[in-house]
Amino acid sequence: MERPTLIRGWSPLVEGFVAGKFNLVHFLKPTPVWMRYNNKIPVKLTAWAHTNGSGLVVGGYTGIEDFSQLGGKQVAVPFWYSMHNFWYSMHNIVLQYALRQSGIKPVIKSATEPLAADECNLQILPPPEMPAALAVQKIDAYIVDEPPGLLGDDTAPNPSEASLAALGSCIAVGLHANAIHRGITINSLGLELEGDLNITAVWGTGDVSEKPVGFTDVRIIVHMDADASQETIDELITHVTQWLPVFNTFSRPVNMVAQSA
Repeated sequence: MERPTLIRGWSPLVEGFVAGKFNLVHFLKPTPVWMRYNNKIPVKLTAWAHTNGSGLVVGGYTGIEDFSQLGGKQVAVPFWYSMHNFWYSMHNIVLQYALRQSGIKPVIKSATEPLAADECNLQILPPPEMPAALAVQKIDAYIVDEPPGLLGDDTAPNPSEASLAALGSCIAVGLHANAIHRGITINSLGLELEGDLNITAVWGTGDVSEKPVGFTDVRIIVHMDADASQETIDELITHVTQWLPVFNTFSRPVNMVAQSA
């Protein structure tokens, strides 16, 4: 099997798949559903895993505590500018399933039309607009994943992502410094970092049952083109990571104290 190809952006990935450049691709689920039913592209889903966590956020003024209380309410579902998914959102599917299980009928009406006691009106909104719409009571609730579900708008890396970026920067600096020290010329250097993180505790406001908080696993792939053998490059990476301050901060226990000033 060939090494996976990194494509930066959903549009070029769709275009490459349609053009036959790839036989198998990984999409967010709304994309292949949109391709199949909106554009009639003969795509087949071979695996479906919803791992991004849908969260229903309700206005504090509503008193809503479960889905059965969404009758007569306005609820927003996501529309992302980057993907024309409209009603193909996984969050929409989860919401409608939960509503029907609770005896509530999902409908699509104008926001000014009256609703029956067992009807819940669904509106499409870009996630960044959802918190503001909820604050002015234009909607009663919205369903989306993090970061909008945690009141973010995804305009910058979150703190966990920033920590991985700091780790990657530290590794890159260390590799450059040691390569110069050894007389190795680096022609190109790239790093891929990803980590496994459980955020269900939501800073202590969510599920606070016993669990690891923070990264449990971090994977680092170093792409280095240099005038050295692969064995030398591998040894360089091993040596560098042994002495990096940020790498060691991630990999060993740290004594930490937080207190008021």
